[in-house]
Amino acid sequence: MERKKSKHLPPFTPTPNDLIDSEAYKKLSNAARVAYLLLCRQKKRFDQVEVKFPYSQAATYMDRHTWSKAIKDLISVGLVTRKQEGGLYRRINIYGISIWGAKIHTVEKAVFGQTSVNNHTVDFL
Repeated sequence: MERKKSKHLPPFTPTPNDLIDSEAYKKLSNAARVAYLLLCRQKKRFDQVEVKFPYSQAATYMDRHTWSKAIKDLISVGLVTRKQEGGLYRRINIYGISIWGAKIHTVEKAVFGQTSVNNHTVDFL
């Protein structure tokens, strides 16, 4: 008996094209881009905004110092926030992920009913 092929997509990490085209994303180092994708990969739902991510999971991709610098870069751009939870010895980082934290677009002039705008950038801050 032949097995039916699944109609579901394999697991993937979506990244909006507006984010990839933004100036903030272009300024990031490659390590920061990989760190952002690793954090986004931890999301279970599209609307989830916080993930727990220990460095031990990122150790196969980059060095501890590179990870730290990449996270600082992401925080400075506004794509990630970080807070710590835990007790005295075992603290875990909780990262807030936002694709709208960085300045991606800004709308300068828009007329109601107008279908195209010459300068069509939107500030999502």
